[in-house]
Amino acid sequence: MLRFISLALLVCIASASVNPVQECGAPSGQFLDLRVEECNETPCVVVVGREYDLEVDFVPRDDSQGLTIKLSMILPGVELVVLEAPIAGSGVSGGEAYTFLYNITPSGILVGGTFDLEMQLSDTASRGQIICIRAVVMVID
Repeated sequence: MLRFISLALLVCIASASVNPVQECGAPSGQFLDLRVEECNETPCVVVVGREYDLEVDFVPRDDSQGLTIKLSMILPGVELVVLEAPIAGSGVSGGEAYTFLYNITPSGILVGGTFDLEMQLSDTASRGQIICIRAVVMVID
């Protein structure tokens, strides 16, 4: 059974599986699936000011007392970190499947832009990467 970790965010980015999703970095865990409400193709088109449910299924290799999320916009030659914060109550056990759920609301500052959105979950204590994924996002008005 999947366990749930939830976090509500109002961030500057943007339920069907998003394909393709690229794995990135050197994660120790296993990425299973990414679902974004009303998005099942690339680029994932999101509307400014609308809240979207985002779900990520993953299996951590090791136990963790707490996770940290990092969201970045990847532009040519630039990584713009939008959010990096510990997730309250997010302890996980290695080898078990989890669904990380949060809400995102695109900002008007990004209208017309298409970019890679990178999400990393890492162990808060060791900073070791558990999963890292990228998906192409387009923001419209």
